[in-house]
Amino acid sequence: MADYVRLTGTPHYIGAASDTKPTSCPSGSRCYEHDTEKWYITYNGGTTWVAMATQVVQGTAANLNATVTQVAPVKAPVEDVTIYLVGADLTTDGVAYSDEKQTVTNDTDITVYEYTFEPESGGGSIVWVYFNIVATLKGADAQADLKMTMQVRNKDGTWQDLFSQVTYTDINTVYLDKRYEGYLVKDAAAYCTPGDADLWTYFDEVPFDFRVLLQAADSTDGYGKIKNSSLIRVVYNTE
Repeated sequence: MADYVRLTGTPHYIGAASDTKPTSCPSGSRCYEHDTEKWYITYNGGTTWVAMATQVVQGTAANLNATVTQVAPVKAPVEDVTIYLVGADLTTDGVAYSDEKQTVTNDTDITVYEYTFEPESGGGSIVWVYFNIVATLKGADAQADLKMTMQVRNKDGTWQDLFSQVTYTDINTVYLDKRYEGYLVKDAAAYCTPGDADLWTYFDEVPFDFRVLLQAADSTDGYGKIKNSSLIRVVYNTE
């Protein structure tokens, strides 16, 4: 049987249901079965393909401590938007960062980075979201202890943790990259991450807010920023 053939341009493929789907391709690639008229998407480079329609599946959103229990139906029309969070001048190595932020008070959060996604074309109901965020952290001294988390909410709503606060002990004085990546797929029932049962109650639509929080055990010991490789991809229904 023939393998799927890659379409020109974006990483989309087309073939029959009996054909072999690609097993090595960029995450986020899609396959279209022309005989069943179904779309499939991969979130892990071709290892797993998930139907973009109502279907019970089982999987884990990497590093977000969340389990996908069902894929929601995709209704037309939909918007598929990739948001690159850090804009900066060109550099010789292609690497840039948001502005550096420093902690102020013991065990008190500061906002390292905050972004609101509010398209001029209007909003809609979220189908799924992909996060790939690189936070870059360091301490004022080699014994600095830092804590970080990332949060989302519907615009101006109630903040919800994407994952439980992470502690970095003795983080040292050289900036270290800490990457958090994963998909959140909204199902027909309540979907949540452990310890945050209201995630989809407070984060289910566009526009939405995103932020990175940092705190230090000693007041001014923590420094943070995010890398320009950080991105959010969101698919949402506009009707």
